[in-house]
Amino acid sequence: MRISILPKSVLGWWAVGLFVVIMLIFILIIILRYQFGIDFDFHPTIRRIVAAGLAASSIGSVAAGIVGILRKRGCVYILLLVLSLFTLLFSMGMMFNIGA
Repeated sequence: MRISILPKSVLGWWAVGLFVVIMLIFILIIILRYQFGIDFDFHPTIRRIVAAGLAASSIGSVAAGIVGILRKRGCVYILLLVLSLFTLLFSMGMMFNIGA
């Protein structure tokens, strides 16, 4: 019996795609801050744009996680939901400059 880690449903592909987008935005934040020296405290517009993109992908990922849990697709959706809620809280803090 072959075990595949790739998703088999459209919802699974959406969840994986949104998780990849979240990771790419985190990498973008690191590159902007340390490679180009952009300080988000002095550029609130850039910070809010990046945080809005992170929040949008996190909201979509939370929705995919909730639908996956309600359909009883697997326990991977619980991990997706927890990580997505964490990134949603992070993006809200980044957008409104909480805890900086």
